[in-house]
Amino acid sequence: MSGWSAGALSIVDAPARQRLFPHADRADWKDLPHLIAALEQGCAYLTTYNVDDYEPGHPEIDVLRPGALVQRVREQLSSL
Repeated sequence: MSGWSAGALSIVDAPARQRLFPHADRADWKDLPHLIAALEQGCAYLTTYNVDDYEPGHPEIDVLRPGALVQRVREQLSSL
């Protein structure tokens, strides 16, 4: 699948292995494809219960637990 999108959801292919190597120290190797896919798609957030697997992460992406993401969205909506 080369990519699929419906509203706020996009499904994309896993990044090629060679695109992971420059970021190898940003997350556990098994989770790195998720972080790099989010980075390449311009995501501001990546939500997971395993936030420790994404340390130190990437400065362009906030890795949050689902509850923290909901709280962040509520805060942003309340300031509109």
